[in-house]
This record gives sequence, C-alpha cells and structure tokens, in this order.
Amino acid sequence: LTDETAERQKQDIENQKRLQMLSKSRTEEEERLREQRVELEKLEAEKAARDSKFSEGNNDLARLRKERDEFESNVSTAQKELDKLMSERSAMQERQSKLSDQVESVQREHQQLQQREEQRMQDLERMRQERAEAEKQEEDEEKELKQLKDYVKQLKDAAGTRVEELDKLRNVQKDEEKRQREHNAAVDALRKQKLEQEKLDLLQLQELEKLQKEKERLDRREQDAQSQMQQMKEDMKKKDKKKKGDDDEGDDGEADPGPEDEEPKKEKKKKDKSKSKGEEVADLLDMGDGEASTAKEEKQKANGDDLAMFFDTPNSSGKVEDLDDLLDSGDKKEKKKKKKVEETKEDEEDEEEVEKPDKKSKKDKKEKKDKSDKKKRQQEEDESEEEEDKKSKKKDKDSKKSKSDKKEKEGKSSKKDRESSAAPPKIKQRTLGGDSYIKATYEARAAADSSAKVPPVVVTVTVKNAGDCVLQPVSLHVTASMNVRLTSPPQDISSLKPGASADIRMELTVSSVSKPQKVKCAVKYEAIGEGAPAAPVSLQCELLLPCSAFLLAKEIPFEEFNGILANNECTHTSSTVIEAGGRSFKTWVQLLSLLLNLKLIHGLDGAASLYAVSVSGHHVCALVKAKSGGNMISVDMRCSEEPLCQQLCNEVSGLPLFIA
Repeated sequence: LTDETAERQKQDIENQKRLQMLSKSRTEEEERLREQRVELEKLEAEKAARDSKFSEGNNDLARLRKERDEFESNVSTAQKELDKLMSERSAMQERQSKLSDQVESVQREHQQLQQREEQRMQDLERMRQERAEAEKQEEDEEKELKQLKDYVKQLKDAAGTRVEELDKLRNVQKDEEKRQREHNAAVDALRKQKLEQEKLDLLQLQELEKLQKEKERLDRREQDAQSQMQQMKEDMKKKDKKKKGDDDEGDDGEADPGPEDEEPKKEKKKKDKSKSKGEEVADLLDMGDGEASTAKEEKQKANGDDLAMFFDTPNSSGKVEDLDDLLDSGDKKEKKKKKKVEETKEDEEDEEEVEKPDKKSKKDKKEKKDKSDKKKRQQEEDESEEEEDKKSKKKDKDSKKSKSDKKEKEGKSSKKDRESSAAPPKIKQRTLGGDSYIKATYEARAAADSSAKVPPVVVTVTVKNAGDCVLQPVSLHVTASMNVRLTSPPQDISSLKPGASADIRMELTVSSVSKPQKVKCAVKYEAIGEGAPAAPVSLQCELLLPCSAFLLAKEIPFEEFNGILANNECTHTSSTVIEAGGRSFKTWVQLLSLLLNLKLIHGLDGAASLYAVSVSGHHVCALVKAKSGGNMISVDMRCSEEPLCQQLCNEVSGLPLFIA
C-alpha cells in the first residue's frame, strides 16, 4: 500500500505540474491576445485621427477655393471699376490719386493672396503625400490585421484543444481523487488497526516487565529453596548413617530392649518421621513453585516472541526450550510426587505398628531394615537420575548458548569492524547559487538555545571564492515576506581571497511550519584583479527552508514516548521505504537524525525510535525498521499535523541525494 500511495502521489504531482504548465501557457496566450487587442485599438484610434486630419484638410481646400473665387470676382469688379475710371479719367483726375492708392493696396493684397495660395498649394501637396503614406500604412495594417486574425484563429483552435485536454485531465484527476479517497480510507483503516496493535504491544511490554520482575523474585525464591534442599539432603544422609550404625549394633547380638528402652526409641522415630514428612511437604511446595515459575517463564517467552515478531528483533530472553523436554520433565515430576505419596503412606503404617505394644522378632526388624534400605536406594537412584537429567539439560543449554553467543559475537565483531572501518555519515549542504567567481551553500537549523516563544531558524551561508580575483566586500541581501521575517540581519564579509571561504549567519522567524518556505535573496560582491568585471555583481538566489529546519531534537524517556503514541497525540502518519545501499542500519539512523534534526530515544538491532518537537510545539515521532534482511529501511513518520508529516516523509525519500 505504501508503494501504491507513493506511485499515486508521484502521478498526482506530475498531473499537477502538467496542469500548472497548461494554466501558465493559457494565461500567457490570454495576455498575448489582450496585448494584440490593445494594439488593434491603438491602430484604429490612429486611423480615426488621420481620417479626421484628412477631412480637415479637405475643408481647408474648399474654404480656400471659395476665397479664391471671391478674390477673382473682386478682381473682375476692380477691373470694371478701372475701365470706368479710365473712361472717366479726364473727369475724375482728382479721384485718380485715391483710386491709384486703392489699386496699390489691392495689388498688395493680391500679392499676399497669391503667396497664401502658393503656401496652401504646398500644404495641399504635402497633405496628398501624407495621405498616400497613410493609405500605404493602412494597407500594411490591413495585412497585419489579416495575419493577426489568422494567428488569433490558430490560437483559439489551440486553446480549444487545450481546454478539451484540460477537461480530460480534470476528469482523470477527479477519478484519481476518488481512488485516492478510497485508498486513504483503506490506509486509515489499516492505520487504526496498526495503532490498536501497537497499543496491545505496549500492554504486552508492560506485562513482560511485570513478569520479568516476578521471574526475578521467583528465581531468588528457587535459589533459597535449593540451598534449603541441599541442607536437608545433608541432614538426611547424616541421619541415615546413624540409623545404619544402630541397626548393625542390634544385629551383632545385643539383647532385646525392654519396654523402658523402647519408649525413647519410638519417640526418636516419630520425630525423625515427622521431620521427613515436613521435608517431603517442603519438597512438594518447592516443586509446585518450580512449576509455577516454569509456566510464567513460558508465558514471558511467548510474549517476548510476539514482540520480537513485531519489532523484527531477536527474542529478548534468548532461551527457547523444546516441548519434548518440557513434557518429559512434567512426567518425571508427576512420578516423583506419586512415589513420595506412597512413601508417606508406608511411613504412617510403620508408625501405627510401632505404637502398638507388641514385640517382634529380629526377623521382622531385618525385613523392615531391608525395606528402608530399598527405599533409600530408590531415592538415591531417583536423585542420581534427576542430577543426570539436569546435567544433560545444562549441557544442551550451554552448547546452544555457546553456539548462539559465538554467532552473535562474530556478527557483532563483523558489524563493529564494518562500522569502525566506515567513515561517519555526513549530510551535504544545500546550494544557494554562484558563478565562476563565487559559490554559496547554506545550512538551516532551529535555534535550540533560544529563549523566545517561537525559536528562530539559524541559517549559515558558506561563501567560497572560486576564482583568481580578490572579492571585497561580499554581502547578502534578504527580502522578507509575510511568512518569513528577518530577526538578525547578516553581516558583510570585508574581503575574500582566492580559494578562501567564510560564513554569513542570520536568523529568520517563520509563521507556518507545515510547508517549506522560500526566501528571495541576492549575493553581491566586487571582484578586484585581472579580467574582473568592472561593475559590482549581484546574483539573485532563492533560499529554500525545508520543514526539517523547523524541528528541535529533544530527549525524552521511552515511557513518555510510548505515552505520546498511545494517547493519540500523533494522529497523522506517513511512511516511506529507502534502499539501504550497502550501509548499515546504524548509519541510516544517524543520517535520519542529522537530516531531520531528530533525537534517538530507543534503539535495537533492527528498530529505532526518534523524536523531535517543532518550533510551534508539534510532536514528531519516527519509527525506523530494517526490512528484507537489512536491504530496505522503512520510516514511519507520526506527527500532530498532517502537512508537516507528509513534507518530512518527502524529505526522507530524498535523503540519498544529500549524503556526502
């Protein structure tokens, strides 16, 4: 399911990228259409202005023609008047001077009118030329309009096809969203099952701890019982030796004891038999305690095996007994119990016989001695068999332990040799930008020693002189935004020699930790030397702050970590799988802690628990496991915010790109 979700997420990302590309192209085409429409409107306005100018020129020509006609009529009238004056010249000499003055003035006006007509004719010719040029421009514009219309038609056709493609993609996206919802529902169900199973596992762990404590208590009790048993056995052997000595003396020919001597012997026998009964009862109790301890050990081992299967780790106890051995031991114990019960019954019968006031012969005493000797021999044989069984079991266990210890030692030694030979893991710095003269990388981490409510993100930019010129000064300019504010501005570097590097430190505060933040910045420098640019250089860059830069590694007890998982404080989960690539599980845990700023809480051979807190107070838990023989590493992220969980999981999937 995780693989399918990852593939579907990749497909969703590719579809989103395609949609973004299509939307960008559509917006660009719409902007081009708008610009072309604006240009068309401008051309139409210019055409209207030129038409208005042309109409004004035609009006001026008509007005000038009217004035010329009027002037010609005036000239004709003046000539008529001149003819009249010439005919009346003799009679009107006095008026001639006046008329000559008038003629001169009229001639002057005529000259002025002629000049005006010449100027107007020049203006007309110029207007004709402009009109011809305008007609040519109109023809060119009409051609361009036709071309633009054809291009617009092509664009409309392409836009229609792209809209259809967009509709198809939207339909496909809707289907994918439906599938994703169904898949998410299935994943949520699986997550709930997994959480319930983890709760059960935690309960089993707690029961295991209790059982281990009880086992230790019972082991101590067994040790005490064994010491008491040894003491009791030694006492029994001493008593048997004494009894044998007394019986031998009676067989050598001593007289039968009288009634007065028999009474203290009977009392001694009663005491010895009562002691033997007490010892047998104690043995039975010890046997019962031993069986209870073995049953509890078996429960503990079963629980340990279940947890080992869950965490993919070897059994915590490391001791597994065969069922045949357990059954054989149970049968032997039952037989021993039956024998002891029969012996107690025979002893009671002997006591009853002793209490009766009768005198037996030496033959009866010898028979009783033979019976007691047989019982003792049987007890000794049983004890020897028990010891041999215990020794054989111990040998088998020791051989198994030695083999397993050898294998573990060999594996641990090989692992230690590999880990010691391998260099400590390192993470690459992110690239900020650069050119042939300068290269800039950066590293972003949350400030752990800050007293602010929201700790800032400390960004360390490493600037290296990659050319042959001296750079001075080198500065970093950051443009703040609504989501990212600059609390501690960066300081300039006075000079940077060829091959040298220096660090620029600054502090940023972020409003949201659920997604990566982008910060626009510029690296400015001035190169001094041969072949250096004359003007200062400014490199525009974009600084990406990942979600891992907003985490603070925090060490907490393992019980508190389990409580966070059990109390449903981290409800959102996301998981991914990485190829080990020949690296050990320990190195991968170190790489994850370095990349995501996590703290190791608990670690085993094939599983590890990591924890961190975001600058906004969100819990981040990571469960790392080795799968398929250590060839694959699975990472299960659990957070109290869903977008943060997904972004951190994406960073984990891209971890191999940042390994130095």
